[in-house]
Amino acid sequence: MTWSQTCATRFVPLLARVILCAAFLPVGWSHTFSQTNYSIAQTRQLAALGVSEGGIDWKRVQSTGFAAQTGAVSAADEPTSPLTSRSLYAIALTSHQAGFPYPAIAAWLVALTELGGSILLLAGAYARLSALALSAVMAGAFIMTTLPTLTVAGWWSMPMDEYQRVYTQVGLFALSLTVALVGGGALCMDGALFSPSKAKPKGSSASRDRGAPATKDPK
Repeated sequence: MTWSQTCATRFVPLLARVILCAAFLPVGWSHTFSQTNYSIAQTRQLAALGVSEGGIDWKRVQSTGFAAQTGAVSAADEPTSPLTSRSLYAIALTSHQAGFPYPAIAAWLVALTELGGSILLLAGAYARLSALALSAVMAGAFIMTTLPTLTVAGWWSMPMDEYQRVYTQVGLFALSLTVALVGGGALCMDGALFSPSKAKPKGSSASRDRGAPATKDPK
């Protein structure tokens, strides 16, 4: 194997894994464990999606369905004060506006994928599967946040901060897809987890030959 082939199959995927972990781990941690103050309008929308101070109302979450219709909230359950809850529910609001089904469940899946997938990638365990999941997250983020702006404003009329978001999303998607297609590269636990054993089975012909007594020459 040449030096360029070694770099392409071992060192470049390793570098991609480190970059992806550095990008997704803080975001996933923030989405999962940090708190966000939502406005009263956002609080009411989250309540319709099944999210409130008391936790998640799974019956109301199920009512969002594949048509992304919010469940009805009775007057008694109508929130009157802003909600302070996990940051990941901002993803639920964005998902609902984009028409994605089950926004509250999608928000949890995205946050856990960012957090768990980045850790698995850094360790090199289930690297292809983790990278594929992260590429799906970035594709969803592009569809929800960037594609509407790109459709309305056009590529050449986008402000600079939108350009930076586009290149960040596309770059992380490309790195994730690279690891998903090529593998985790060097220092990857997948090699130890999934490589076939090189040890020879007991009772093989070689073992029998070594243990067999030498035959005498008939002469």
